[in-house]
Amino acid sequence: QFYQFSAGTQREGRLLCHGHYPEVLVVDASSLDVLYTLVSKISPDWISSMSIIRSHRTQEDTVVAVSVTGILKVWIITAEVHRMQDTEPVFEEESKPIYCQNCQSISFCAFTQRSLLIVCAKYWRVFDAGDYSLLCSVPSEEGQTWTGGDFIAADKVIIWTEEGQSYIYKLPASCIPASDSFRIDVGKAVENSIPPLLYSVMPKEDMKLLICPPVTRFFYGRRVSFHKLLIQGDSSGRLSIWSVPDDLEQQKVDNIEGLKITTTTSLQEAFDKLAPRPAGIIDQLSVMPNATEPLKVTASVYIPSHGRLVCGREDGSIVIVPATQTAIVQLLQGEHMLRRGWPPHRTLRGHRNKVTCLLYPHQVSSRYDQRYLISGGVDFSVIMWDIFSGEMKHIFCVHGGEITQLLVPPDNCSVSGRYMHTGYLWVPSLTTNRLSHRSSAQKFFHGFYLSLYCCQCPIH
Repeated sequence: QFYQFSAGTQREGRLLCHGHYPEVLVVDASSLDVLYTLVSKISPDWISSMSIIRSHRTQEDTVVAVSVTGILKVWIITAEVHRMQDTEPVFEEESKPIYCQNCQSISFCAFTQRSLLIVCAKYWRVFDAGDYSLLCSVPSEEGQTWTGGDFIAADKVIIWTEEGQSYIYKLPASCIPASDSFRIDVGKAVENSIPPLLYSVMPKEDMKLLICPPVTRFFYGRRVSFHKLLIQGDSSGRLSIWSVPDDLEQQKVDNIEGLKITTTTSLQEAFDKLAPRPAGIIDQLSVMPNATEPLKVTASVYIPSHGRLVCGREDGSIVIVPATQTAIVQLLQGEHMLRRGWPPHRTLRGHRNKVTCLLYPHQVSSRYDQRYLISGGVDFSVIMWDIFSGEMKHIFCVHGGEITQLLVPPDNCSVSGRYMHTGYLWVPSLTTNRLSHRSSAQKFFHGFYLSLYCCQCPIH
């Protein structure tokens, strides 16, 4: 998480990093040097989520985090702490169990400066930021997983799910600091307290299958006109924006249509609207007779040491071109466009269908011969090429499915093949030539292991 503070007349940036370790690392945003660490004395554990509470009245800011075991941690960041470099770690000011496992996000209410929203996968809760007492708790529906949330007003929160739907709730008076009923439910059982009221729904209209959950964030601006925006982006390249009105009216629970998307677009739509259409990097080499569109590039790898760009295409061919000269041809106008057949290129043919991935092992580690290029395709095959001569050195025929990824394990990694729920992981030893017939190719593969990820439909 990025954190900016003032040091005299200058503004400096810090990155607060947490992961599978008990500390929070504070890193200089410019040099990426670790300046100091936030450490737990009591019940140290991995941090699930973290938030920074900025103070406008004092020079002290607060870092609030929740560990994987549901313990809330509080660190105070002062001006003296900002000047620390490689000194003693900063220990927490408070450590309190709040029983929030699988925490997804923490949000501080900027409207009241008093409430804290903690969203977990199966419930979300509002706490008093003064002593971290529980004010209210709402469970998720069956099959529903919360992934984040934020305050959109002093009495309203918005919570979103991994499917991309968002829900607006109106908080009860017991959660609002300005109310006479504030904290009246503290200490009561959740079922005996007044629950938040579902106020509105912001459905995701495009329900197509995505490879990962969409990313959703709430923003509000104070410049010119005050506005509140919910912004969502997904793995298909689509960006959707909802404008949240201040005078939002409650919708009927039995007929909730939800707020309509204010605007939406995608990378593909943006590209389609470009006129004239931008040329692909090797379009001049991919025009086929009697075809309206050039062959599509389906995989690519750039080899800086040789100044070469390698492009796999949908017909199974691989084209090697000089990267700089090819870019000049496509980007610059004038006499360059008139030089037919330029720049020089080499075409490799061996796959019977679309090339899905390319790997240049020497780029991963210098222990590999710089002559060799590895390609994988839809035709279940992995081919080893000599990029200098264009010769096909060896071919692995894997019968598990199309190749989706090629990896070179680290030197100290011992690898074995295994079956996964979503596919096969084949690990051919290129020393022993498994998955292939023994041949003279063994001398080319000496000491080289290759991980192949292959798609495979589930077996019922």
